[in-house]
Amino acid sequence: MNKRKWQIFVILIIFSGIIFNMVKIKDLSSKFDIPNAEKELELLMGQIPMGSQLGGLSLFSNKFKRGYGDAVFGSDENGIWLGGAEFAGAPFRVNMAGDVVANSIILGSNYSKVKIFRQDGVPTSVSIGDLWFDTDDNNKTYRAASIGANEITAGEWEESTLTGYGQNFVSALVWTATDADTATWAAGSIKTSDGTVYSIASGNTGNIAALTYVYLDPATSITVLQKTTTAANAVGGEKILVAIVQKGATGAKCIIDVVGSSGTTIDGDKIITGKIQSKDGNTFFDLDGDLIQIQDENSTTIIDAKGLVSTANFTFDTVFHSTLRTTTSTSFIDIANTSLSFSLSRSTRVLILIGGKFGYTSFTSEGVSSVTLALDIDGTLYPDSTVGFGQVHYLSDAGTGGYTAFVGYTGLHYIKNLASGNHTIKLRWRKSDSSGEISAKNTTVSYLVLGK
Repeated sequence: MNKRKWQIFVILIIFSGIIFNMVKIKDLSSKFDIPNAEKELELLMGQIPMGSQLGGLSLFSNKFKRGYGDAVFGSDENGIWLGGAEFAGAPFRVNMAGDVVANSIILGSNYSKVKIFRQDGVPTSVSIGDLWFDTDDNNKTYRAASIGANEITAGEWEESTLTGYGQNFVSALVWTATDADTATWAAGSIKTSDGTVYSIASGNTGNIAALTYVYLDPATSITVLQKTTTAANAVGGEKILVAIVQKGATGAKCIIDVVGSSGTTIDGDKIITGKIQSKDGNTFFDLDGDLIQIQDENSTTIIDAKGLVSTANFTFDTVFHSTLRTTTSTSFIDIANTSLSFSLSRSTRVLILIGGKFGYTSFTSEGVSSVTLALDIDGTLYPDSTVGFGQVHYLSDAGTGGYTAFVGYTGLHYIKNLASGNHTIKLRWRKSDSSGEISAKNTTVSYLVLGK
């Protein structure tokens, strides 16, 4: 190598070193501290690393992403998405079934949405499927079968009002289970949601042998209900199912399942628990256990499994006095220690029982002597307002020698229907002659309220 060539070679080496030192190499390797969208994915066994080639330029991965953070376009086994680091939660995504999720969408000019008209005149449709509610005909509904429809005819505005059981309806018919195989209904009306009112005549099922369906079929009659034992015959078209009647057990009545009106009866077998019970559990009918319990507003049991609870239903009280009491009065006066007071919550029959020893203790003249007894209820004498029970002790003339004192036991009762409120009962008495003295001993007065 001559001197000149050697100089050129040295110059080139020096120049190359200067260029190398001036150039900064950019690190293009992946960074693990940036959002998930750029993290390298760990390969599963058998996967081909991203960037590998197989028979040409190809990209193999379980997930593809382009972007940073949530500003990502991606695809995986779920579908494709935009605006999120992952498919789940991305504001725009399309799954493999073609279902689209988007916050908003703008459709092109070729798209037409359904328009709804509410007016009395026939409108002109904008799109197929437009709906028109005819406001002067009970909002009867029509659907546009074509664009530009302006008449009620096939291929333009076509009626789409629901008919038959598809409509809501209200029935004013009242149903009654007559016997085990017959149900009746009173005359009434059925009004459908399109405003049509059907005046239905009274009728009955006749003696049914099987489950019977009662329905209105305007195509057959607008006043007479129809009957069938085939369920499919009671629906379809303009038919309206009104009731289902089931034959009852021997000695019972038929079971009526009424639609839209009163008269439904309950089959005990349809009560799954076999028990009808109040919310508080105090009153119930146990059909399986043959038990019944009824309690009042104070949680006092009135009827239980054994029957009527007497202590809860029959209020009573008694006053007894053994001391001797006497009088010489010929007018009715109170017998001391025979008074009772009580209160009734409603009009109720009350049984009053009376007992005691009544008679004369002394006599001063001959003739007829007697003790007259009366029951006083709130200031009125009973049974008779003048003489009460009348004479309960009677002695006739025993001769000029006078009388021998005699006392006999008397038992009486009286039943009176008393109004609600406070009441007082007591005994009153008098003697028949102007001389002598009458007596009372071992007196008993009781009352028993017959019911609650």
